[in-house]
Amino acid sequence: MLAPRENFDDVGAALTTVFILILGEDWPGVMYTYIRVYGGNVWIGIYFLFVFSLGNLMLLSLFTAILLQNFEGGDDEEE
Repeated sequence: MLAPRENFDDVGAALTTVFILILGEDWPGVMYTYIRVYGGNVWIGIYFLFVFSLGNLMLLSLFTAILLQNFEGGDDEEE
């Protein structure tokens, strides 16, 4: 059986896979593929849910920080 396109075989592929998970692009499909490959191990599902949740929290925090910085920076231009 060939390894799936989203895999953890090397660092580059692993970073790409985690990036796909964080963006939410078909992450359940990737998760179900790995659950099936590892024989229904529940820890695989927990890992994918953890990465998805933590990654989205980080992106939301980054977006909020950029928004707040833009609101604070508006006063400097008026002076």
